[in-house]
Amino acid sequence: MRRFIPLIVGGLLAVAACSSSPQSEQNGTPSSALPSVTVMAPVSPAPAQPASNRQPVRFDPCARIDDAVPTALGFVATTRERSDYVFDDYAFIGCDFTRSETVRGQQLQVGHLTISSTNVTLEEMRARDYEDARPTTVNGKEALFHRTRAAESCYIAMPGPDATIEVRVSSAIAFTDWVACDHIDEAARTVEAALPKEGK
Repeated sequence: MRRFIPLIVGGLLAVAACSSSPQSEQNGTPSSALPSVTVMAPVSPAPAQPASNRQPVRFDPCARIDDAVPTALGFVATTRERSDYVFDDYAFIGCDFTRSETVRGQQLQVGHLTISSTNVTLEEMRARDYEDARPTTVNGKEALFHRTRAAESCYIAMPGPDATIEVRVSSAIAFTDWVACDHIDEAARTVEAALPKEGK
């Protein structure tokens, strides 16, 4: 059975918020309807999506997730990097952040946080043969947990501005005591709280 490809491989200074208005307007969402966010390391716009029976993904986590979200979870906001998967009939538009630690005198990347918006529905994800899949909730909303043990990664998919938001955390346990799957629930709650809400 075909599986949807997840997004894997993966005292404050005052700064000006990075505006994503051009991309927002291109996607059909008026910029005035979107709250401003602080993005210290802006990235390129999301890739084009081919026409299909699905609505295109309009919410771009790389443009619309504030630096405060990865920072609160222990990731470096300035490592913001695109992590997109676009196919003929669906897309994952996402953003990746890294976590670093000093390991034997060297600064190494020991974890990743990936936030992606997709036009794949939660119902479709439930039908897939994900490893260790089980229902869960995030801030009172239904969600789906699954994991990839070989990649030391855990995921939670939940309702989002398009169809679904998927949050992934991973860790290189050979180099760190920080176990990603112990933090997936916190990551999902933090991301969900930062998503735009209907009527706002």
